[in-house]
Amino acid sequence: MIISNNKIKFLLFLIIVLYYSIHGFPQNDTNNLFKGQRDSLKILFKSIGSSRDDTEKKKINKQILKIVNSIVLDKRSFDYQLDWLHDSIPFLGKLKSSDSLLRILNWNIVYEDGGYEYFGFLQHFSKNRKDYHIFQLIDRSKEIKDPEDAALSNQIWFGALYYQIIENKSQGTIYYTLLGWDGYNELKNRKIMDVLYFNKEGSPKFGALIFNKENKEMKRRIIFEYANRASMILSFNEDLGMIVCDHLSPSGAEFKNMYQYYGPDGSYDAFKFKKGIWNYLSDIDARNLKPENSKKKKKVSKDF
Repeated sequence: MIISNNKIKFLLFLIIVLYYSIHGFPQNDTNNLFKGQRDSLKILFKSIGSSRDDTEKKKINKQILKIVNSIVLDKRSFDYQLDWLHDSIPFLGKLKSSDSLLRILNWNIVYEDGGYEYFGFLQHFSKNRKDYHIFQLIDRSKEIKDPEDAALSNQIWFGALYYQIIENKSQGTIYYTLLGWDGYNELKNRKIMDVLYFNKEGSPKFGALIFNKENKEMKRRIIFEYANRASMILSFNEDLGMIVCDHLSPSGAEFKNMYQYYGPDGSYDAFKFKKGIWNYLSDIDARNLKPENSKKKKKVSKDF
């Protein structure tokens, strides 16, 4: 029996329909899946940026929180790169860890007095529970005393805009070292080295005694303060396997410990992860340091 081409095409069509009726039709791409949320966020972030009224900014931000929350609660969002969020909405930062278990969505409000407040969500896949968990980040920076020594959580969070994640494992715990920026106030900016990990119950914890500071004193996070007119490098160098940063100094001896007068002095320091600790290295010459073996490079994710 001879089967015509049209009949073959029709049979193939029936097979395809039958397959997807059982297994489900393909999902829309990311743009279509979250198109409504994306369009709304573009308008809201533009509005919050042009507003000159703090009360109005907070009102708009409540709508942003609601929309971003609806995105992260949709489990399908975790498997998408969400590049469109950053490409079309540059004020909304996004990071995903190299192990694909953690995503951070992050943004801020600048108030009329020059102060900053930060917002965000964590999406985390728990291997133990084999499920996704969502955590909102609540900025309590102004209430936290001795922030370099404080053990914190998502409910009591030292807010920042994160731009890089470095993943390390020590004694069975995965540590996500976070590099972030804080506009702080009209005189000073801050760069922050923090760490995020998840306890046995799956709850997020910020801060751990893994940072060896200049004076050999262990800290839960490290905060650099410098003049807002200056620019500071704080970045993980994959070739060197280190976090490299500008060394900050005052513009004059009379300004010691007055960090609104601090800035890069042309030298560099670094932190190298060894035996579960980020160890401080003073006055490094990055030009003469040998790159790490490629097999030993840290797992790093970055934004911007």
